[in-house]
Amino acid sequence: MDVDESGGSSGRRRAKTKPELDTTSPEGYLEELAARRRLRLRRDVDAEEMATIRALEKTVGTAKRAAWQTWNVTRITRERAAAILADVADVAARTAEMDAAARAKETAEMRALHPEPFKWPPSLDREKEGVHRRAPTEKRVEELKEPHVEGELLETNYVRRVLYKRFSPIARFQRLIAWVPFN
Repeated sequence: MDVDESGGSSGRRRAKTKPELDTTSPEGYLEELAARRRLRLRRDVDAEEMATIRALEKTVGTAKRAAWQTWNVTRITRERAAAILADVADVAARTAEMDAAARAKETAEMRALHPEPFKWPPSLDREKEGVHRRAPTEKRVEELKEPHVEGELLETNYVRRVLYKRFSPIARFQRLIAWVPFN
């Protein structure tokens, strides 16, 4: 076996695992590759793996499972697990029967909420349907039909008196005095 002289960082020598490649005759190398490929293609890898798994299940699997069950006290046996599943299924079946009986009893005791079936509310009149809820009254519509005259409200004496009382210089002064706090 040849020894690699390059060495690593530690300076140790490594043994080569592959033989030297014969560069003088590549036909021999190619024939060897073809033979390996034919051998690999003839093998049924899946069947070999399944046979190995079955053999391990028969020998190692059973022994390890038994050892694990004796060591792990919380682990249950297959028979106990099957019994628990059967109990759970039995309880589920009984609760389903009880629920079905309760639903049947409720449907038998149910009565109609109303004596008649639901009816849609009648449609509104054509005149009321298109009217906005805050639409002006007929009296206001008549007022709006009359042409607007600027300053028409000021023509009445009542309006003049009210406006003068509110906005006259004396009224402003009186409001100012009422607002300013005195000591």
